[in-house]
Amino acid sequence: MMTIKKRIEEILRFKHSERQYNIDMLHSDGLHIDAVLSFYLYEIGMNAKAKELLLSVKSCGFHTELIDSYLRQMSYNNNEE
Repeated sequence: MMTIKKRIEEILRFKHSERQYNIDMLHSDGLHIDAVLSFYLYEIGMNAKAKELLLSVKSCGFHTELIDSYLRQMSYNNNEE
């Protein structure tokens, strides 16, 4: 659990640094970082926050198969509860 928290902190620091705007980065206005953050939030059990963030990412036009996979899993888990 501590490793995941450290990774989340690293992601947040990276997101707020100028390094994310490297010319070689994806042109997604940082949405790829938000997507990764939502994956970590989901993995540590913060399902509602993860889903909220991931839906926001998708609604901004950043869409991948991995995002769809996590959203399906989140919906499946909500139906089980």
